[in-house]
Amino acid sequence: MATGSYEGDTAANEQLLEAHREGRPLVPYKALWAVLLFGWIVSYADRTLTGPVIAWMIQNKAGFIGDASNPATLGGLVGSMFFLGYMLTQYPGGRLGDRFGHREMIIVSLLAACVLTVVSGLMAGLVAFVAARVLTGLGEGVFYSNDRTLIINHTPVAKRTLGLGVVITGLSIGLTLGIIMTPILINWGTSLGMGGSAWRMPFFVFAAFTFLVILAVFTFFRAKLGGALRLGPPFLRLLLFSLPTFIVIVGLFLIAETFRWPEWLTASIASLIALVYILVVVRSVKQSGRGPALLNRNIWLVYIAYIAILWNLWFFSF
Repeated sequence: MATGSYEGDTAANEQLLEAHREGRPLVPYKALWAVLLFGWIVSYADRTLTGPVIAWMIQNKAGFIGDASNPATLGGLVGSMFFLGYMLTQYPGGRLGDRFGHREMIIVSLLAACVLTVVSGLMAGLVAFVAARVLTGLGEGVFYSNDRTLIINHTPVAKRTLGLGVVITGLSIGLTLGIIMTPILINWGTSLGMGGSAWRMPFFVFAAFTFLVILAVFTFFRAKLGGALRLGPPFLRLLLFSLPTFIVIVGLFLIAETFRWPEWLTASIASLIALVYILVVVRSVKQSGRGPALLNRNIWLVYIAYIAILWNLWFFSF
């Protein structure tokens, strides 16, 4: 039984290598695009709803944001803490995908988005809500660095760029749905008698849709892209990395709230934390021998250009 399984795996690997050499797909690549596209949609909707929810809290003086003395500043700080967590798992997410499987990391990321979006909607206090959103960001951050690889590996060479473009449109679709649907869902919650807790409704609805997408992605991966998935090891390793990062980010939020220092100081410390992580990443890349591929001049220009892209994206999102 074990020998037969081993021989089957070997044959599958040989087929995959042959497909790569000939530039043809081994899986229905358009279906792969579709499931990853929906993964992006729900993932980005889950993260975008924070902004409209906080805006509603401020406008209606509801929840733990509306009751604060500086709700607008506090709302911006919550969004910043989420994005800091999201940013800091991009690189380790890719490394974990190389080690444990890109399919596995995508499922882990979507599960984190689903579960922690529900948890965010259940929180009754500011610090607990921020902690849940930071964890959401840490979990969702690993999606980007793994879906790109799956598309490239399983799409014909002539259509790879098209596939990358099609799938990433899920980002803007999810962002748009998150902004438009959140106030509609809050109004629905109000009509159901939720009152000041109506802000919770979008979290529950978006999490439900995320769960449906997880089922579709998981089923597709098992049937068409490599069989059984082992989620335990990558989840535990991601948790091991995320825990100290989580403590640092939530600690920054608590200190900023306690001392009520100006926003620029919080932003400066967050930037310093990011810089330290970047230096650690650069050092790790150089030690791995991949410096010429990942740290050459052209790649650095791409890295720097993306600062402007993500600045505008997140500025309008929050």
